[in-house]
Amino acid sequence: MNTRIDLAPASKALRIRGSGLISIERLEVGLPGDDQVRVRLEGCGVCASNLPVWEGRPWFSYPMELGSPGHEGWGVIDEVGSTVQDFKGGERVAMLSERAYADYDCARADGLVRIPPQLADRPFPGEPLACAMNIFRRSQITAWQNVAIVGVGFLGAMLTMLCTRAGARVVALSRRPFALETAERFGAAKLVGLEDPARALQQARQGEVGDGFERVIVCGIAGRLGYCIRAHGDPEPSRDRRISSGRRAARGPPNMELAGAGCCKSA
Repeated sequence: MNTRIDLAPASKALRIRGSGLISIERLEVGLPGDDQVRVRLEGCGVCASNLPVWEGRPWFSYPMELGSPGHEGWGVIDEVGSTVQDFKGGERVAMLSERAYADYDCARADGLVRIPPQLADRPFPGEPLACAMNIFRRSQITAWQNVAIVGVGFLGAMLTMLCTRAGARVVALSRRPFALETAERFGAAKLVGLEDPARALQQARQGEVGDGFERVIVCGIAGRLGYCIRAHGDPEPSRDRRISSGRRAARGPPNMELAGAGCCKSA
């Protein structure tokens, strides 16, 4: 295990100190563990699950660790652990880590993907894409299924495209007109607004063939959508499968199995 501390020049990290309070502090850049790499970060995406940490909730402990809760980082490998064989210094990667609001962070080698040369110099938070692929795989989407996607942010839009390319018929539900336009561009067969949740569920059910929806995928931190589902029931028959995605940090500690971790806020 590497134990030496290498203090990189002018290395810094963000610390969330409380509700709406941050500081930028000097970062001690440790060497990676044997199965890790260290990445000189170019950027980090802001997950919707990070927003409640910034806003403040009673169950969070402040101040947070340096760089936390950033986990959607990308950058260039500058140090490789002793047992890592699949990556080398100088490679540009997207990563899943825990403290990526910083100049440097370490991640296990199995939490990295190489960024292809075609995307050189482009920002690339790979973790949200991994969430979409994870949810799609676990949803077991097949051709001819009726799929309802509730919430069309980044994640819902990605899943709309993946499901339609798999041959499924997608009904997209969102409260935002531009999101519904995106869903239509990505292949959704039917668009339903969510201004009136109860009416939206009725509209979603209308015209569906067979027993209704084989899959209902609920994306993001639900808000009004969660009320809609609890109060009026899901648009799903007994034979279907509902997949909930996204961390529920805004409402309290997670209390349900999630198909994807750290997903983007939608609806």
